[in-house]
Amino acid sequence: LAMPGTYTVGMDIVEDGDVIALTEPIAFDAKLLQHASLPAKDFAALVAFQKEVSELSRVMAGTQRLAQEQSGKLGAIKKALIQTPGADVQMGTRVKELEAQLKDIQYALNGPQARASWEELPPMQMPLNRRLSTMTYTHWSSTAELTKTETDQLEILKEEFPPVLAQLQKVVEEIRELDAELEDLKAPWTPGRVPVL
Repeated sequence: LAMPGTYTVGMDIVEDGDVIALTEPIAFDAKLLQHASLPAKDFAALVAFQKEVSELSRVMAGTQRLAQEQSGKLGAIKKALIQTPGADVQMGTRVKELEAQLKDIQYALNGPQARASWEELPPMQMPLNRRLSTMTYTHWSSTAELTKTETDQLEILKEEFPPVLAQLQKVVEEIRELDAELEDLKAPWTPGRVPVL
């Protein structure tokens, strides 16, 4: 959703790398249609909530993908360690510790896998992505007033997600350090590492 107000639209075309204006920008007024059966009393607060949830969703999705990417990278590092004569046992131990941390991060984000449905799992801490998806699903494209449950869910995510992100940032930095050590040892290439001649 966007706030009502005056906006400007124009049309350009990109041809052979050049941007050519097809029209001059034209201003228009955007207004609420006023057809909501349960309109929010404070539309600005609703839009602010939706923007905040959208940004949190973007960062959480990126965190999920980065954790998956780093898991794959650790697999490649393990293979490179086996093929590197100068690699010591401690490097392998560090890889195992980092793998365990990544599993913890992914568990915090997604929880355990259910064979058939979420209902079959025993009671547990709500996984962050499930909390986010439930919150966004219940308010998707809604113009109604925010519920306390929705705002509580956002507050819980704002409290519980940052430590998970910080842990992942630390893991990524430790993997970079391992990569630098691998390069010093002239180890086989691993994804994301620029080889030095």
